[in-house]
Amino acid sequence: MQRGKIGSPCVGVCVIDARVNACYGCFRTPGEITVWPSASDNDKRAILVRLDERRVKAGMPAIHADAIAENG
Repeated sequence: MQRGKIGSPCVGVCVIDARVNACYGCFRTPGEITVWPSASDNDKRAILVRLDERRVKAGMPAIHADAIAENG
């Protein structure tokens, strides 16, 4: 990921889990996926924070801290 540019968290596993209304691969909600291309960097950082919260809640490690800090 380039400094100053926040890349998409998509990992190519695009399946929405209806039970939690989030993607299995990237943990974004359908709304977050829709707004990502036009979101400001601040909005993208906020989405990444929520993704990490969802990952931790699901028993997985947070993985976006570097991107959030690097671009913050």
